[in-house]
Amino acid sequence: MKTLRILEWNINQRSSGTRMPSYITKEIQRKDPDIIVLVEFKGQENLSTLQNTFSSDFYLEHYEGDPTSDYEGDPTSDIEDNGANKGTLKKRNGILIALRKDKFEEPLSERHPQKYDETRPDWLNVHTTLLNSKYSLEIIGVKVVVGGDTAEDLENRKSQIQWLLSQNSPKNSPKKTNQHQLIIGDLNYGPHVTEYLYPEYIKRNNQKNSRRKDYFINWQDIIKLMWKYDYVKQDSGLASPYAPTGTSWKSERLDWLITTKGISVNKTSEYNCLDWSFGRFNTQYYAFGYTVPEGYFICSTPSHPDHAIFTAEIQIKTE
Repeated sequence: MKTLRILEWNINQRSSGTRMPSYITKEIQRKDPDIIVLVEFKGQENLSTLQNTFSSDFYLEHYEGDPTSDYEGDPTSDIEDNGANKGTLKKRNGILIALRKDKFEEPLSERHPQKYDETRPDWLNVHTTLLNSKYSLEIIGVKVVVGGDTAEDLENRKSQIQWLLSQNSPKNSPKKTNQHQLIIGDLNYGPHVTEYLYPEYIKRNNQKNSRRKDYFINWQDIIKLMWKYDYVKQDSGLASPYAPTGTSWKSERLDWLITTKGISVNKTSEYNCLDWSFGRFNTQYYAFGYTVPEGYFICSTPSHPDHAIFTAEIQIKTE
């Protein structure tokens, strides 16, 4: 068995690309992971900072985010100049993946969205091999895109998760005993979605013109997708996806680790945590944000992280 420590963190850059707080690199170093996945990562200056800090010990791959259909700038300026000064296209959320050099071979390939698609999540796939081993590993960082807090939007989130799982399902790959895969990131979904949303949701919100009044959705639907796409067997008794006890955003758990056969989480490890202690660096108590039960004020104005640091110890079967 090969033991690895993974860290995932939604650092809330969104489309800003502004300079990230200096404590981000310090907190990552304090956790001392083997795999780093940063969600909502953005900005060339921030990339340079991480490269300067980690490139001697880590391989770094990143996806900057594809342009969207929305502009940053004055939306009325196209009246005067046919759109020449309308502004710049906003970009989707980026993702960065870093792999420790003394644990992995240099990544062989990476895949990410080739064009903007509102119906797909933000994702980055990195393929590597365990150092001095024949065992390969695919690491997929993901951010499910949200468009509001409606039942239709939850349906869209589920569709994004389904697409991601179907595209990377072990069923679509050759059956190799030395091939492993993990998906980690912000699914924007969690067990707090436990009640069926139709028709109660429509009645409560007076959504009389909904296109699908007979649609039902809850967290168990996501678990069933794991079964369907062979990430966990329905009769295995395993719980998938995995997240440590606690909350990763406000009062909810939105960040998850999904693994294929051959990878297990060491659930007794003290490394497993949803850690809010970085909130000790936030001093802007009148800024937009919220307070977590641990007592920290989480300043969510970009580029301040508004998700807990997710860490987990995993074991990869190599025999």
